[in-house]
Amino acid sequence: IWSSKMSFSARPTSRNIPQGQSFQDTIRFSPNIAGADTALIIISSNSTSSTDTLRVSGSGFGPVPKVAVESIFFGTVKLGVSKDTTVLVSNTGNDTLRIAGITSSKSAFSARPSARTLGPGQSFQDTIRFTPASIGTDSAFIVATSNASSSPDTFVVSGFGVGTPVFQVATRTISFGRVSSNRTKDS
Repeated sequence: IWSSKMSFSARPTSRNIPQGQSFQDTIRFSPNIAGADTALIIISSNSTSSTDTLRVSGSGFGPVPKVAVESIFFGTVKLGVSKDTTVLVSNTGNDTLRIAGITSSKSAFSARPSARTLGPGQSFQDTIRFTPASIGTDSAFIVATSNASSSPDTFVVSGFGVGTPVFQVATRTISFGRVSSNRTKDS
């Protein structure tokens, strides 16, 4: 006994049934997505029909978070300056999504860590911030923790920190003294 999809299963997978007897089997539905799902339970045997099929269906229930981007690049940002961007976070599932928090794997990137609840089909804009702490490329994961079966959900953020050039002269005056015509003197 086997299933055409992993979301449906039968227990036990094999069984000997004496002539004139029957047994009751268990078919299990373990959805990994929200929404309708169907499959075939296939029973192979030594009977005259050899193979029998049973069509099964069910509907998965649960929140499904979706972020409108897979990654964000902030570009070049000066040290000590912050750059913000927004991302759309949606619940494409059929149950309430409860976001416990949105965090970053590195302190140069941040998100609003507040808890939020989204009904099916609802969405909100979240602000992601990059404040480079060093010169060069930096990247991190933004991590959303929720009641969804996929939790924690992540996406990648990156940016490039640049310094502010500082020009300094070690001395304010230079005296070359007496230099003959058509001659040079370096200091």
